[in-house]
Amino acid sequence: MPEKFKEKQEMGKPEKIDEPEQHEKSLDEIDLSEFVRAFGRYNQICHEINISKQDFFGFDGEHLTDTEEEKIINERKAIIKKLEHDLSNLYDIFEINKEDLSRIGLCIESKKPLEVDRDVRERLEELGAGEWLEIIEEVGIHLVSGKNFVNYLDSLTEKSLDKNRIKSLMIIAEGLTVQLGYEYDLSNPDDEKMIELISNLENTIDKYHQLAEQQGRKEIGNSVKELENYLRIAKAKYLREYLLAKREHLLKSEYGEYSNEWWLYSINFCREQCC
Repeated sequence: MPEKFKEKQEMGKPEKIDEPEQHEKSLDEIDLSEFVRAFGRYNQICHEINISKQDFFGFDGEHLTDTEEEKIINERKAIIKKLEHDLSNLYDIFEINKEDLSRIGLCIESKKPLEVDRDVRERLEELGAGEWLEIIEEVGIHLVSGKNFVNYLDSLTEKSLDKNRIKSLMIIAEGLTVQLGYEYDLSNPDDEKMIELISNLENTIDKYHQLAEQQGRKEIGNSVKELENYLRIAKAKYLREYLLAKREHLLKSEYGEYSNEWWLYSINFCREQCC
């Protein structure tokens, strides 16, 4: 990832959350609609940049003249440069919303970067496009303070939310679902963020359903459906095994997806045989 992006992307856990009265707006006035739109566009651009780099290999340089090959390389570089310019502009929106995110217990963090194959690396260096080896990383929404986030959701229960704020809540729920399902090192039982999310999962889900009922918008409750599934599995004490299988695409057979009951039976059977 380019250094100019790395410096701005350090939006980790807030050091300290000030008291609400020290801020210009109350919790229920925090509107992340603009941030969520920028967040979605940011990840879309990251994807487009990386696809543009991969598409570079769609032509056969052996059948092109040096002039034709140079033209294609310059066209690809122009596309990437434009996208990177758009990407940089979105950081202004991230920075504006940084404090609000911290106050409600959220942050954005880089996802694991893509691996660059050896043949891809050699091809880029051969064509003098070595700078393309840098992969633009997408970002995810992470929970760092469950208490603050639940307090934020609670502050919204008396408000009438417009469609943009409802969409924001749904995108945040989607981000937390990805955070739990794919972005943790499951080999580390002391992962603080995973512990924080799991320990506050039930309260978060309850608040989402409460908001769905009060707002008359079922989609708010539906957005935490997968989190509810994770919570049930966590209570049955086989979440780690389930997530490992999910990441290896082992949850489905040719006849459909295995049920939670099947997984619980299988895990208990294995434990009985091994212990």
